[in-house]
Amino acid sequence: MSTNDETPDAPLDADQEAEAAPAKSRKGLLLGAVAVGIGLGAWQGAPRLAPRLAPCAADAGPVWAAIPLPFGGGDGHGGGHGEEGGTDRFVQFDDLILNPAGTDGTRFLVLSLALEMKDGSGQGAIEARDPEVRDVILTLLSTKTVEELADVTARPAIREELRLRLNELLGDGAVVRLYLPRFVIQ
Repeated sequence: MSTNDETPDAPLDADQEAEAAPAKSRKGLLLGAVAVGIGLGAWQGAPRLAPRLAPCAADAGPVWAAIPLPFGGGDGHGGGHGEEGGTDRFVQFDDLILNPAGTDGTRFLVLSLALEMKDGSGQGAIEARDPEVRDVILTLLSTKTVEELADVTARPAIREELRLRLNELLGDGAVVRLYLPRFVIQ
């Protein structure tokens, strides 16, 4: 039971209990109003703030794109250093999606691949034949089963087969190496 300030053991009368109840409900009402205010602010503010932040995020690119691809190697080809090298040697294909053989569309592969080109002119050659290059990649990988694609020990053979097919299309050993920075089977 509640007590009165004047006499600790005396119970509160009806008027005093009526005054104490609104004080408790005011705290709950205030907390509810603050929560609703925060929710409405987020609901109204997010659509207005997101377009302003989107250009910043788009300029940054994907996080993994900032990681340099491996250069060099033991085959005598340069590592992209010096005058003629650099990032022009690499052409990237992001987020290619295909269905492996024998899955009837129930499984898919998402991959990104980077082609290390023989010289800096590779970017132009790839851009000029982009649909054909994508078709070669997707057609070849679509003939592989999930088991073949999931076998990590088979990846070098798949890379080499892709490289050879792309060189048949582009000619003159244009693709030196092929990298698979993203390879996800679902």
